[in-house]
Amino acid sequence: MLSLERLRCERTESRFALLLIGAEDLTDEIGIAIAGAVRETDITGWYRYPTTIGVILTALNETGRETLESVVVERTNAVLSLHVDAARLGQVRISCHIFPEDDLRDRIFYSDRDENISRRIIPVRQRDVATWPAASTR
Repeated sequence: MLSLERLRCERTESRFALLLIGAEDLTDEIGIAIAGAVRETDITGWYRYPTTIGVILTALNETGRETLESVVVERTNAVLSLHVDAARLGQVRISCHIFPEDDLRDRIFYSDRDENISRRIIPVRQRDVATWPAASTR
């Protein structure tokens, strides 16, 4: 999902943010707090099960990269502090990454550009396409 959103944003020259919330033992209270704080257009799911929740935040304004990252982390921290006790909150890791990145500083998010990693989308052979019914005939 992350690769598709990244490619979409590169094509349309728009931006999105990837918010990562991690802890050794993510509790229901953390998941509920995050679910209640995201917009309907944001995509939430496991980034790394069962320790990291990922949220793709779309339709960002033109705020600078550093400011936007800081604001997203601060707001997430504020939401979590309403639902999670201080000791537990101290164990939660929050990070924000804005895409597309000009310098590709976080190579892990660009595995589809790494020649050593095979693509997850399997190419369709031309003869297979020829046997599919045309969409316009339905």
